[in-house]
Amino acid sequence: MAYLPFFAKMVIIGVYFDQKRVGNGVSLIFTRSIDRDLREWSANPRRKPLILRGARQVGKSTAVRSLASAEGFDLVEINLERHSYLNKVFASFDLAKICLELDSIAGRSIRSLKKPLLFLDEIQATPAALAALRYFFEDAPELPVLAAGSLLEFALADFQYSMPVGRVEYRFLGPLSFEEYLAAAGEDFLLQVLQNTRQDFSALSDHSHEKLLSKHRQFLYVGGMPEAVSHFLNTQDPSACEAVQQALLDTFEDDLAKYSSGSALARLRDVYRKLPHHVGLKIKYANFSKEEKSREIRQSLMQLAMAQLWYPVHHSDCVGRPLGATKSEEVYKALFLDVGLMNRVMQLRWPHVAKLDERTLCNEGAIAEQYIGQELLYRRGAKEKPSLYYWLREKKAGNAEVDYVIDDHEAIIPIEVKSGKSGTLRSIVQFTSTHKSPLAVRFDLQKPSLQTTDCPLLSLPLYLSGNCVNVIDRILEGLSKDKVSG
Repeated sequence: MAYLPFFAKMVIIGVYFDQKRVGNGVSLIFTRSIDRDLREWSANPRRKPLILRGARQVGKSTAVRSLASAEGFDLVEINLERHSYLNKVFASFDLAKICLELDSIAGRSIRSLKKPLLFLDEIQATPAALAALRYFFEDAPELPVLAAGSLLEFALADFQYSMPVGRVEYRFLGPLSFEEYLAAAGEDFLLQVLQNTRQDFSALSDHSHEKLLSKHRQFLYVGGMPEAVSHFLNTQDPSACEAVQQALLDTFEDDLAKYSSGSALARLRDVYRKLPHHVGLKIKYANFSKEEKSREIRQSLMQLAMAQLWYPVHHSDCVGRPLGATKSEEVYKALFLDVGLMNRVMQLRWPHVAKLDERTLCNEGAIAEQYIGQELLYRRGAKEKPSLYYWLREKKAGNAEVDYVIDDHEAIIPIEVKSGKSGTLRSIVQFTSTHKSPLAVRFDLQKPSLQTTDCPLLSLPLYLSGNCVNVIDRILEGLSKDKVSG
């Protein structure tokens, strides 16, 4: 495929972006991999009202608008934070009455439109609207309804109504992945290289490998928040997006006052500011504050997790599948929302990140582990709630830890983030031996390779973490055939 400049409208392997001029610049409107899910949902005559879940500013509203534009819907978007009185209207569960109020706000009869799409944004502001979604499904199935909310998890946790179980669907959205970033940047050739490499490691040239490493290092700094990516693509200056990242972090902190107050709010802000420094580490409450009680620190952490500003990666014994069945609720480590935002909190500047050598990037800092975790969280697509586990053994004779463990296959697969060919893999070897894993995976900065002696080890460059489950499936299938033929 020929190279296309980043200011052109593009379609690349199902991911494209359009442009919207704002002031003197161009604000890119991304269409993400989730758009395929939304198109399928909208075309399904048996669809249910769909709730988009994700942190603030990850692109939920933009995804809805992109769907409307691409599929020719008459979009009716209503921000329920601006119409809080509607909670009483929704609580009536009288669809005729509800639609009458919505028509008045929209200034048109929604159900009379040729191809309507109703979008209820910030739905957590009117919790009764969540319960009322069942009546849209039962009494107006012809009307597609989407809902989203940046603090939706709080409404769901303190819900006073009967949830419409079986009458709504969910989709989950996080920051841009590295591949979505490449697509937005117009790197269609590199996207094709990634696709080819997943099928055949020999399809990766040294030049493409180095170019992908360069683009990936860029992404590690910019991160996947749509506004930060848009700003970088407009300026081509990685450090220029620092102000955008800081504004996003400040916005998240301002939101904390919506669900806490007084001394609890002060503690919440303190934990929020310290959290990125604990990425990749087992959470110990005393490391956040020696004065505050453990249960209070834990409460603050759980509130921030509900806001989806971070994700707990729980330890699992990994003695069976699913991994969550044997997870420990009290042993977990942290993943922040986005690698770019994490760097901003830690005050890492682009010159520093750009010059990190391989060992420092992969072993001595949390950047690579944050990135891999961020990609693995959404490895199952938008239909499943993000989840991830790790394995930890703490003994007097010596500790062992595997960065991540996944069970998307017939076997449990340990994953490590290590540097180069000389990186130590004692923990992953111990895990593979005791848990009879047919394959271990290591992410580093080397070209992809497969070692089949002793413990089968698949080494992948960091930039191949997206859709890595497809590569793992291919390798497992090959190992299985070799075992049978041998």
